[in-house]
Amino acid sequence: MLGGVPGASLNQLFQASLGNEDFIWIVLIVDDYFSPLMTGAVMRPLTDKVGVPREKLAFLLDATTASVCILVPFTAWGAYLASLIAAQGGPVSSVEDGLSVFIHAIPYNFYPMLIIGFALLVALRVIPDFGPMRRAERRVQETGAADPGPAAERVGCCCSDHPGR
Repeated sequence: MLGGVPGASLNQLFQASLGNEDFIWIVLIVDDYFSPLMTGAVMRPLTDKVGVPREKLAFLLDATTASVCILVPFTAWGAYLASLIAAQGGPVSSVEDGLSVFIHAIPYNFYPMLIIGFALLVALRVIPDFGPMRRAERRVQETGAADPGPAAERVGCCCSDHPGR
């Protein structure tokens, strides 16, 4: 039994979710140290299998992992920031005071809140794909290839003498 569904595999739950990007977005909010594991060992094979382009996976990971770490005080990153604030001295004399300063500063972290909201809207397809993500979605629809291929093609190398051209 997985996720309360008898006999359901992770892949079945992944495919039955509202959208594959939604599943990625929800699962990403775990912890700052779990994110690298999800990027390589877990998420790539799952997203490749269901046709989520690597470019979109990279955007969703980049937009959510660091942003969540800065907004959630009970991660290792929150503890680290609280200790840095306490180390500055002044009116902040302990790590507990540093944590209090960190927590009270969270409402002023506009970028992480905006980018998480933007990533959610992209994952829910409220905001349509654009730029490289649009091209990647077309590539997946036309060829079925979630991986864009050699690195030179991904960065758009314009050298005519490049071996990848």
